Amino acid sequence: MRHASKIELGIIFLACMVAGLLLTSNHEEPTSRFFHHDAIAGSASSTGVLNNTTTQLNFTFTFSEYHEHDCQLAMPVGCDFDMRLYNPSNTLVASALARSSAGTNESMVYFNNGPSGTFKIQVLRYSGSGSFTVSVTEVQKIVIDSGNPHVQPFNANYNNTGLWKATYNRTPNPWGITNASFRSSPTSLRFTGAGIPIFDTPVAGGTIASPLFDLRGNYQYVLMLGYLLYPSIGLGSGSLEVQVNGTGGWNNLATLNPLATDWTRLQVNISSYKGSHVRFRLLLNGIGNAGYFYLDDFQINTIVPGTPAFSNPGLSPTIGNNYTTFHVQVNYTHPGNIFPGDIHVSVWDGFTPDVKTVPLGEVDLADWDLTNGKLYACDFQLFDVKDPYLYCASDQLVLPYALFLLPIRYLRPVTSEALSTASLPYMLDFEGGDVFYTINDPWYAAPAIESNSNGNYLAAGTSAGAIADNSLLARVGIATPWITVPQGLQTFIEFDLTFNVAIQNLVNAFKVNVTINGVSWITVAQYTSSTSGKQSVNITAYQGHVVGVRIFMESLVTLGIRSASFTLDNVSVAKRDLVAPVWVNPSLSAGQWLFGTVTIDMAVADVGFGVARVIVKVDSLVITEITSFTGNVARCSIETTRFTNGDHEIVFIIIDTSGNQNAYTFVVRIDNTPYWLYLAIIGAAIVFGLVAVKKRGVIAAGVQRKARKEEIPPASVANKILEITGVFRRISAADLAKKLGVANITPGTVLAYLRYMVAQGMLKGDLDGDVFTRVMSGKMKAILAGKEAAIIEYLRSRRHAPVARMIQDLHLEGLRTEALEDFIMGLVVARKISCYFEDGAIFCEDEEVTKVPEVTTVEDHVPAQVPSPGMESTARMAMEPRRGMPVESSTPPGRTSQLEGATIATEPEPAAAMPAKAPWTLADKKDDIIRLVSSKEHVSFEEIKKEFALTESSEDIEDFLFHLIKNGEINGLIEDDGFSRRDDADARKEQPVQLPATLASKKDDIISMLASKEHVSFQEIKQAFILEESIDEIEDFLFDLIKNKAIKGIIEEDGFSSRD
Repeated sequence: MRHASKIELGIIFLACMVAGLLLTSNHEEPTSRFFHHDAIAGSASSTGVLNNTTTQLNFTFTFSEYHEHDCQLAMPVGCDFDMRLYNPSNTLVASALARSSAGTNESMVYFNNGPSGTFKIQVLRYSGSGSFTVSVTEVQKIVIDSGNPHVQPFNANYNNTGLWKATYNRTPNPWGITNASFRSSPTSLRFTGAGIPIFDTPVAGGTIASPLFDLRGNYQYVLMLGYLLYPSIGLGSGSLEVQVNGTGGWNNLATLNPLATDWTRLQVNISSYKGSHVRFRLLLNGIGNAGYFYLDDFQINTIVPGTPAFSNPGLSPTIGNNYTTFHVQVNYTHPGNIFPGDIHVSVWDGFTPDVKTVPLGEVDLADWDLTNGKLYACDFQLFDVKDPYLYCASDQLVLPYALFLLPIRYLRPVTSEALSTASLPYMLDFEGGDVFYTINDPWYAAPAIESNSNGNYLAAGTSAGAIADNSLLARVGIATPWITVPQGLQTFIEFDLTFNVAIQNLVNAFKVNVTINGVSWITVAQYTSSTSGKQSVNITAYQGHVVGVRIFMESLVTLGIRSASFTLDNVSVAKRDLVAPVWVNPSLSAGQWLFGTVTIDMAVADVGFGVARVIVKVDSLVITEITSFTGNVARCSIETTRFTNGDHEIVFIIIDTSGNQNAYTFVVRIDNTPYWLYLAIIGAAIVFGLVAVKKRGVIAAGVQRKARKEEIPPASVANKILEITGVFRRISAADLAKKLGVANITPGTVLAYLRYMVAQGMLKGDLDGDVFTRVMSGKMKAILAGKEAAIIEYLRSRRHAPVARMIQDLHLEGLRTEALEDFIMGLVVARKISCYFEDGAIFCEDEEVTKVPEVTTVEDHVPAQVPSPGMESTARMAMEPRRGMPVESSTPPGRTSQLEGATIATEPEPAAAMPAKAPWTLADKKDDIIRLVSSKEHVSFEEIKKEFALTESSEDIEDFLFHLIKNGEINGLIEDDGFSRRDDADARKEQPVQLPATLASKKDDIISMLASKEHVSFQEIKQAFILEESIDEIEDFLFDLIKNKAIKGIIEEDGFSSRD
């Protein structure tokens, strides 16, 4: 065997060196990797041959640190070669093992997350023979640092470098540059729909992946892009995904809105990927026949530190009410151009925050620059907000920005312009000239008047894409003018409604609300499922009141789905007569003997539209029908000779024009025996049985009197008696009969009812003649007497106390509520305390408190019967001291309440409408009465009543004079029979009364007192300076002194403790 010479060995060695250089590619890390340009880092390749003899070859390449490397294997047709990648530790880290016989190239991408080093690529033969080429390309990455954002506007040459990778599941390629729609001119990237019927498969889908981004700088990062997506069918969707460090799967970052009608901005904070290399892609599925997707202005930027700010707020108008549409706009600036995730107007009701939030929308959707300010605006109504303050809030600001420090001037609807009872029925058919208010809160899709073959109607609904806030509750509908609900009639709200609910599990309802003050609304009807047809809602409970009515849909606004809608027509407020007519003082009584021709007169009455006819029957036989009346008197004649002698039943059926009827039945004795026969019978009675007749008469009379002594009342009447005697401690049978208001129940009948209820223990009290008085047991009296001091202190320390809470706090659970009320009434009469009962609570009047009225939240319930104004005032007056005691005005002139340093005048609530009285009322003759009682030393109640022909009773006159004294309009005393004037000279003879002081007037004295003691209670301060303010106001006053450094100390539960 020949040995190679030195020259040959040298040639072989040199050839090996050249081959090694060809097979090995070492790429140094480019020094320009922190510059932002699209320069390619570099690539290297090698070739080889695989066959039956040589089945694998190894090649080495230098992989740069923190870079992605694209490895490609090109092979001839008919060959199937595999490719494996080993790291410097000779560990398999990636492979391309797809089997193919068509000569398809194989590839793999590997991200080197470690230092630079030598990697080995192994090519293995699976089948076939031939030459191949293996190549490695270092993939370009984009480094993001401060002040140099990456922006891709998707122009014609956007992908010259090939860094954006697109995939799709159909041909031809649906991705392409277009000028059909764009966010920034002139082009955008478009993905077109499948172009096939929507029921065929597959529909179009695909991805578009971004270059690799280096986020290893010490910054916070944000991604922003613009898109427009319409999938054409309900199954379409789109999402933004991220892949970290070139390995692993794709993670979802955001879901795209599939029904946006205009370009949508998507902003995502990607700071959580700081220190990594990331790639993003948009994934599309189910893009149907007419569907499309546009992508534009993709950008990644660092977040510039800075504080966002609001400026230049605007409000229009500044005066309004429930139905006024307010417009708010404000300028929003962010130095880092970071858009807020949430920006809205927060409405406060007095000191109650966020009673309502309204999203602020971008005025110019094309403006994506917040660094120089961007205008946001919204429109809304102040739905049930009484004392509104407006603030602007954002998720990027810790504290809300006060748009308007002063409250909006709030005007209540004008009740003086209410429709009268005579104006009913009120009809709203939307045919033109209708008077109503629009409810549209927030202002995004106002109800509109539409037409069909039957005329006009109102329509509205919450629909797709209305507002980009899934949690926004919208109210859309109408409100009627103010209406006077008639007395004695049934009143109904009626309307034709079609209410469609698309989603049952959302907040969707159609409501009817009623108010008597313009602020607090009560739901009287509610529909929560799809409804169609004429609806009728009874509002008779509000008779005698002036009410407002609103009819509206309350719906949760959703994106992409029509949540609910309605049509409304023929809205009316109509009065109906559902009360049967009655008769008064008929000239017939039960048991009466009749003979010959009998004429019967009866006065008939109807609270509705009048009596139509009266049918008269005798033993079920109609003998006449009365259809004409003299005034309100009906008259009929009965020929008794048509009937046999004996007992007969006469029935009078009274029917009004509304079809209501009432029947009155009498059993009478008809006797048409000749007169001489009566004389014979009477004579026989005198001769043979006078004594027996007298005996029987006495016995019968006694039985009759005993039967009327006690009588079981009907259940409904017994409940009313319990209700009325629960309010009035002492009441006569005659007064109780009036207040019951039940036909044919006389004071004697009521007295019999009272006797029975007292005897059975249903009523706790005594009957003195015909007067009932509530009493309590000796045990209850003893318990309450022992609690007297605690009860007085409890009431004086509170503005008001619910009776149930007071019983619980003072451990009086064993006592009846009526007993506690009677005991407190005794304290009032003894002038130990001044208070009154109202709505299950005790209101203390020891100090006058003026506060901003609270707003009542509308709850979904049917209202209870509205109490009679007369009964309410009588119950209240029963608790106030009256006779023989001078009463002075408890409210100093010009009294105001303090709210955050601004003086707000106390404004009384509007009084409920009362029916007019004739010929004169106390209110009509107020000035004349004041002149009369001021000119005489003593005037009786009866003299006042006669002097002015008043309709009110002496008790009403007494209450009227009492309030005049209390309000300081007259000076004198209430006596048992009338009013006695008291001159100023007489008043000066009495011991002078020290008027209450105010906290402001005693400020210096209070500071001196606090400085001299370690602890002072609020009650001690109030008593020491005879202050008119309440304990809560004293506590607030001391808090302000501490805050303003006028005193040093802390507020305890019961007072103030000094602190050095």
